[in-house]
Amino acid sequence: MRRRLACVLLLVSLSGCTVARKPPKVTPQIVIVHTLSEAISRYDEQCLPRDRLHAQTTIEYRSGETKRSFNAALYIDTINHKVRLRADAYFIAIFDMSFESDQFSVLVPSMKTLYKGQGDNFRGFALQDLSEALSPRLLPTTGGQILLEEDQRSVVLTEMVQSESGEYRPNQKIFLTRPDLLLVRRSLYYPTGMLKSDLTYSRPRLFQIGTFPSRVSLTRPWQNISVILNLEKLDSPTFFNSGMFIIEIPPKTKTVDLESNMSEDILFRTSDGSNK
Repeated sequence: MRRRLACVLLLVSLSGCTVARKPPKVTPQIVIVHTLSEAISRYDEQCLPRDRLHAQTTIEYRSGETKRSFNAALYIDTINHKVRLRADAYFIAIFDMSFESDQFSVLVPSMKTLYKGQGDNFRGFALQDLSEALSPRLLPTTGGQILLEEDQRSVVLTEMVQSESGEYRPNQKIFLTRPDLLLVRRSLYYPTGMLKSDLTYSRPRLFQIGTFPSRVSLTRPWQNISVILNLEKLDSPTFFNSGMFIIEIPPKTKTVDLESNMSEDILFRTSDGSNK
């Protein structure tokens, strides 16, 4: 009897028979479809009221082969469209920049020079872009169109505005994660439809003003420029004093009026004229 059982087991083994197993149970993927109103509401919730902003941050700046990293204090008055950026490294002032009423001023202490110009044309540090990065605008309820796109990875809101010719063009695109609808990217466009700036958001953190991404990246592909803000502090002062956006000019400082875009090389220039 034992000999027969051994033979049977041997034959089964030689025949290559295997015991069939049940396939693993697959849980069907649930596709969440967001409504337009839901996506807009969730985005607006992340645009905390920011009439006045103060930020302490480190800035990583890159323009072509130029790479710089420094500490900065940033002040933004969104109501009156004023921005000020003061930069230093190792407790030494690098530059002090102000933008107000379509006029910008940049003081470079090492050069004892104040540069002045019209418009937000300072290449690489468009202060209005920094304001846009830290104070995302609520989507308008009238005067435009909001389009919704959704795929497996993201939800995209496109704000369309009407041009003088009556045609609609993109003003900005807003990218939200699925399924929690967190802000991760905004693309801003010129009236011509060309991409102006691309903003990305990551590492949400609780600040005094509320939860906001602590890392904000601003790129201008057409200029090959990127600015990364690593926020250390973000709050909303109850008021700014009247002189907050006025640069104090030291004695013997020369003033240079600029008629065209200014290169970022001026910011990092030392007293001997080099860019160390």
